[in-house]
Order: sequence, then C-alpha cells, then structure tokens
Amino acid sequence: MTAAAALAAVVLGLIGIGQLDAKTAIVDRLYGTVELFSFSFTTGPAESLPVALEIARFLAPVTVAYAGFQAIAAIFVQQWTEFRVQVLFREHVIVCGLGWTGLRFAISFRDQGFKVVAIEKDPSATAIAECRNRGIPVLTSDATDRLTLTKAGSLRARYLIAACGDDGVNGDVALLVQAEATKRQRRIQCFVHISDDRLCALLEETALLASSNELIHIEYFNVYRIGPRALLNAHGLTVATQGPPHFLVIGTGNFGLSLVVEAARRWHLETEKTGPMQITLVAADAEVQREAILTRYPALAKSCRLVASPGDLSDPDCPPLQLPIGHRPPGGDTVAFFCLEDDAAGLRAAIRGRRSLDVAVPVVVCTTNRASSVTELLSEAGSNLLPNVWSFEVLERVCTPELLLNGTSETMAQAFHAGYVNNELAKGSPLDNPAMRPWGELAETFKQSNRDLAFDIGPKLRKVNCAIEAMADWDTPVFVFSDEELELLAGLEHDRWCADRKRDGWSYGLVRNNDAKRHPDLVPWDQLTEDTKDKDREAVRLIPWLLATYASFSIVRRPPAEESFPDASTPDRVEADWSADSA
Repeated sequence: MTAAAALAAVVLGLIGIGQLDAKTAIVDRLYGTVELFSFSFTTGPAESLPVALEIARFLAPVTVAYAGFQAIAAIFVQQWTEFRVQVLFREHVIVCGLGWTGLRFAISFRDQGFKVVAIEKDPSATAIAECRNRGIPVLTSDATDRLTLTKAGSLRARYLIAACGDDGVNGDVALLVQAEATKRQRRIQCFVHISDDRLCALLEETALLASSNELIHIEYFNVYRIGPRALLNAHGLTVATQGPPHFLVIGTGNFGLSLVVEAARRWHLETEKTGPMQITLVAADAEVQREAILTRYPALAKSCRLVASPGDLSDPDCPPLQLPIGHRPPGGDTVAFFCLEDDAAGLRAAIRGRRSLDVAVPVVVCTTNRASSVTELLSEAGSNLLPNVWSFEVLERVCTPELLLNGTSETMAQAFHAGYVNNELAKGSPLDNPAMRPWGELAETFKQSNRDLAFDIGPKLRKVNCAIEAMADWDTPVFVFSDEELELLAGLEHDRWCADRKRDGWSYGLVRNNDAKRHPDLVPWDQLTEDTKDKDREAVRLIPWLLATYASFSIVRRPPAEESFPDASTPDRVEADWSADSA
C-alpha cells in the first residue's frame, strides 16, 4: 500500500510539473518530484498548480509520514513482543520458521493450550499476521542468532521446533541450543526437521547413541517418515484385517515410498497374518522404485508382494488403470492411496482411478498444500462426484503435538513403563503404587523417569562397546546381551534411577513412603535384593526389542575393545551420589 501510494505520487508529480512548465527537462521534473517527499517543493502560487501536482503535493508527504509511522510501529511491536516473552513466557514452545510445517506446528500447539513463540526471518511472510491474529508472538529475526533465541526465551522453554525449511539451518539452531547447556536450569526437548529421509535416519541413529544430557534432548523428524503412521491410523485404515490386504499406492514421491515401507513393516509385525500382503505401486518409474525398495529392505519381500505398474494416472493421455482389483480379495481389503506430490495432479489421478475401481474400494487422496482447494472438494466423503473418496491433509494430520511428542523416545518410554507394570502385576504388587498407573494418569515425575531411561540407551550401549544401525532386514534376530553385559548395564540403570530420584527430592527409608519421598531401594547396587535387581535387568533386556520394534534399529557389536568390562560392583562404575541419608 505504501509503495503504491509513493509510486502514484511520483507519477502525478512528473505529470503535474510537466503541465506547469512543458519546457522542464525530465531530470528537473524528477528532482522536483523528489522534493515533494522532503516537504520542500515551492513553485508558484498554489491556486495556479495543476490538479495532478496538487494531489502529488499532499500524497507525497502523507506517504512519508505513513511510512515513518509503520517503521516506528514495527519497532514498538518487536520491542513489546520481546518484553512480553521475557516476562510472561515459561515452559513454552519455540517454533523456528513459519513455512507450512512451522506454521502448522505453531497453530496446533497453541490450540492445545501451549504458549507459543515463533521466529521468522522474513518480515513479509504472510504467516506472521496469521500467528499474531491467533495470539502467537512473532520475532522477525534470524533463528540462528544466539541473541534471537535468548529473546525467545530458549533458556526457559519446554520445547523447541526447528522447521526453517533448510536442513543446515535447522541443525544450526539445535547446535545453538545445545551450546547453552551449562546455562540451563530446566529441561528442553528440541525437534529438528530434516527433509532428507536418509539423512534423517542417520541423524536419528546418531541421536540415540549420543551422550545423555538431563537438560537437553534432541530428536530428528521428517513429516514424510511419520506421515504414513498417521495415515494408516486414520479412518480405521490399518493393516490388521481378517486377511492379507491389498494396498494400491499411486505415486513414488517421498510420502508414497514411505507408505509402502511402513505398511509392509506393520504387516510383518502381525502375529496372526495369513500370508503376504500385496502392494501395487503405480507410477511412471514404478519398476525402478520397486527394485530400489527391495534392495534397501530385503525382508520386505517376505511379508509383502510388491508389484510395479508403470503409468501416470494424472496424465489424461495415459491409459486408465488396468488392474484386476475391481473386487475385494477374499478375506482382505483393498485401499487405494493417491500420494502425488502435486495436489492438482493427485486429484486428476484420483478421479481417473475412481472410475476404474469398484465403488466399495476406499480411495484416499493425500494433499500437501494446507490451503488446497482439493481438500475442500473432497471434504465430504460419499459425495455424488467422488463416492467413497477421502482426503488426508498431510501437514494438518502430521504437524500436531500428539505425533511430534510421541516420537521414538516417548514411545519407548511408554513401552518401558508398560513392561514395568506387567512385571509388578505378575509379582502381585499392590495396585495403589503410583508408579503403576496407566501412562495417561501417571505423575509427570514417573513419566520423566521413563523418558530418561529411553534417553540413556545410547550411553549404555557404548559402555558395552555396541552401536546401532538401521534395520534393512526385519527378520534379523533380536540382539541379546551377555550375562556380563546385562549385569553391568542393570547396575548402571540402577545408578541412573537413584540419581534421578535424588534430584526429585527422594531419600533412603526402610519403608517406602510416597508422601515423604522415602524409598528403600536408594542404596548401592550390591545392597539390593535379587528381586529388585531383576527390575533393572528386565529394563535392559527390553532395549534391543524396543529399538527393533519402535525405531527399526538393531544393535551391533563393535570390534572387541582391549579392556574388559568392569565388575558391576566396582566403585568407579557407581555414578549415584551416595550421601549419608541413603546409607
């Protein structure tokens, strides 16, 4: 608006000065027009001025004044935002980058009742106004600047999401937060978006093996890796059917290929499956992608019959779908997933595919653009236009607190808790134990203890000279610790638990008292009973299975180290602070 008014003033000024004196050179006209903006234009009596120049005389200074007001207002808004964040925000969420992914996270966390602060480098981004309209303060600055993160309250935040649209920038944000570890007084979880699928998998592996830090935890995620999980859980679309299902996947972009792998992995884990499921991959490069998937995941062929059907259904000149799937396979279900990266192409393909499929076959169109008209067109399933067609808005469904916060570490923490509860129930432990409540009702201190156990997997594995790697073969036998390794790691787990309890204010007591925070197990490892030691041993035994099931990682041994494992009772191994009150 300001630029348009300034341009209008220039044009009118040039015209008006020319009308005032036709002999005036163009350079002089331009100089006189510039004077209009400096409040110093004086030539001739006002009543003799042309209309165009008269308008320009008033429009130019008003434009300058308005621009100045905007600049002052922007400075005031920025300063007020910084002050508001510094004074009012604690345990909040920081979202770095307001592209489609960052904006969706900011809105969904805000809708869940979290306080949210956003950082966006581009002051002209349309998402800034949308955030401010929803009460989300926005700092228009560079998220890779240490001072900017400080102004956003990074030392007091609970979560930080790096979604700046560039993997390198997102990594730099995480490194800056990590560098502030010594200044922190409360825990922060950093979620770093990595658009490269394979790079994300490597970083996940690195993060799981990283040193445990009680105040900072970094997780890497990719919307195309977690999106298929949400898709297969939506609309009741799961692979747990009465018979082997048939999935028709149209499109070989990141999302489509990830869907193929996730569906096959889920079916592989089914304990009562009656045979391999079938996945038909439809795309121009379907045969090439089929070979690439089978090379990367050799076990996929054991649980899935992957068929390639070359063709581009989004192209009107391409022959229609010619597959024998006009009926449901006996005992199973057929579901068609349209996963093209362009929403308009996905809609064209879905319309043509719908004509070739039995009306009983559900069709799911995955859209990536949050503002896509395709979503509105498909918003009502069962419409006369496209019966039994559903839309799945990838960013809307994936960029939510539920999926982000229930990542690999959180899922494993819940599994550790479930294992503990089952063991206690088998031993007949009383149900009034607050540590045995269901996860949704569990006190935060116990939840965090299970999370710490999940965060500590990497350091434990390094103690026994082990590493992790992505599972290419899902039939790989689950790793088993030796008795010596199990005893060492169980002792380390007990020390970690003791240190965690002490930080929470617990101390030794002959009888457990939850109100007074007294616990009889707050003693060194060699003073525990065998039943109590078994709790820690069981937690360690779960680690290989949890990594394989929930993260698709397997444990591998490194080349043998020269030194032998320390004895579980060696004083150097003990990390807990055994003060007088725990004797």
